[in-house]
Amino acid sequence: MKLKNVLIMTNNMNGGGAERVLLTLLRHLPRSRYSIDLCLVYREGVLLDRLPSDLSISAIFEERTPESAECIRADEGELYQRAVRRKYDIEIAFLEGNAVKIMSRSNNRDAVKIAWVHLDLSREHYTKTVYKSTEQEKEAFLSFNHIFCVSCAVLGGLERLFGPDLRERSYIVFNPIEHEEIMRLAEIVELQKHGVTFCAAGRLEHQKAFNRLLSSAQRLRAEGFTFHIWLLGEGSLRSELERECDERMLTDIVDFLGYQMNPYPYIKQADAFVSTSRVEGLSMVIGEALVLRTPVIATNCNGQIEALQGGKYGFLVDNSESGVYKGMKAVLTGEYVGNELAYSGSERYLPFRLEDYMQRICSLLEIDTQTQVVSKQ
Repeated sequence: MKLKNVLIMTNNMNGGGAERVLLTLLRHLPRSRYSIDLCLVYREGVLLDRLPSDLSISAIFEERTPESAECIRADEGELYQRAVRRKYDIEIAFLEGNAVKIMSRSNNRDAVKIAWVHLDLSREHYTKTVYKSTEQEKEAFLSFNHIFCVSCAVLGGLERLFGPDLRERSYIVFNPIEHEEIMRLAEIVELQKHGVTFCAAGRLEHQKAFNRLLSSAQRLRAEGFTFHIWLLGEGSLRSELERECDERMLTDIVDFLGYQMNPYPYIKQADAFVSTSRVEGLSMVIGEALVLRTPVIATNCNGQIEALQGGKYGFLVDNSESGVYKGMKAVLTGEYVGNELAYSGSERYLPFRLEDYMQRICSLLEIDTQTQVVSKQ
């Protein structure tokens, strides 16, 4: 089999779910079949040091500046040329926004071009700042042969935003869950708990809505409940959230633990995992919590409804501060302790096993540029 040259472009290697999926992909794509170059739009992120050592890695920008953002808006064609090191058989924009816009200007007619989308953009259209118009963003996606969406909710979001034109080239490609590795890593550390403990994890950004967690904690404490919160993650809102935590007088019960290379002991040993997100594609960390049999409370947004199969595998609450409060209170009162399915939720993620995922990805990467595909799971 001929070795295929692959260019993968992503925005950065920050510690979000998309970056962790990419790390898994890069570790497990067989080098006997693919020669891989990774191009970062920005050379930044806590996962940079975890990239495989045999990769060829480059960056378009060494740091994020107002000038670099304007350059992406105005000169994406020139930026694509910076990323090109050789003739590629497959070109992948692994994240919506910057990577998709730059890769859409590829002039390589022989390459299979793939865009990967990780969020319901109709609910959180953060990529609109990259483009001059929604129509320009749609045209960028139409320049790709295939679009991989991490959930049905993500594909639905594309259709709501851009209409039905992208469906013929779209696939649902769920994120992988490394069951055995997650369970192994969860046993490495025994943590000190202080009563009922909630765990929340994710980027400290607007989408994740961790302010809901803090306001709910304040209300529950005022009602006399005692509990603790482990909050894992980094992001631009960390200082703001820490200040809010201090103002709400919660510093003794909320631990800001930063980005954890191994979050699994915290998730496993918590009494419940809480996802407060406003919008999700398909929450990877919810899948990990289910694998570890930790009861899940999650806000009722499309990606999380899909992850929990409409509440079959966890407790879906209203997508609001009040919903988060009610979910946490249900744990504290004993009303919700995780039903039988929630405790055996790894069943939900059997189709996401790494071996099956990599087999499917390799099969999809062999698609000819002329092949018409449909959004089948």
